[in-house]
Amino acid sequence: MVRTIYGDDAQWQEFRRRWHKAIQGQMVAEKVAGIEEVRDRLRFLWVEDRMLDGTTPDTVRRYVCLSIRVMLANNNYTDMSIV
Repeated sequence: MVRTIYGDDAQWQEFRRRWHKAIQGQMVAEKVAGIEEVRDRLRFLWVEDRMLDGTTPDTVRRYVCLSIRVMLANNNYTDMSIV
């Protein structure tokens, strides 16, 4: 998830809370057998970079692709600070 609007931090935190709640609500055993294992392994990357404030989806795509290339080139799979 890439943040592209920086006017209201409380609104961003509320979005993140609701996103997490929605994902958790959909990934329950009563709806899909074996989903707990998937849920426990699922991770979302939350990107917050003020350089992306007000940007377009195409710019976000290029930013993410470039960041992934840099991580792969540096064999750095755990440091997400560049994204």
